[in-house]
Amino acid sequence: MVKNNLIITVITIAILVLATTHNTVSAANQEVKIPVAVKRLLLTGQTDQAIQELRKLAKQQHVLAQFQLAQLLLKHLPNNATKRERQKDEALAWLKKSAPHSS
Repeated sequence: MVKNNLIITVITIAILVLATTHNTVSAANQEVKIPVAVKRLLLTGQTDQAIQELRKLAKQQHVLAQFQLAQLLLKHLPNNATKRERQKDEALAWLKKSAPHSS
């Protein structure tokens, strides 16, 4: 359960970081469309409702897409904020633990 919550949190952050300037998030041939309603909620400052909608979106995504979005997130997180740094560390730990193993 904790792992699932971390996955959803990572994806939510990734989408929030990118949603304010982009209509889609692309990662390795996977494109996640950001719903117009979510973008409208973000732009009007209704962050809590936007996060709830993004969590629903995150739950619908395939595990590989979640992994790729988490990687994309790490490229966009600023390194100066304490909370973001902790989230980045958690995302890195999750990525290392759940990285697809090539055979």
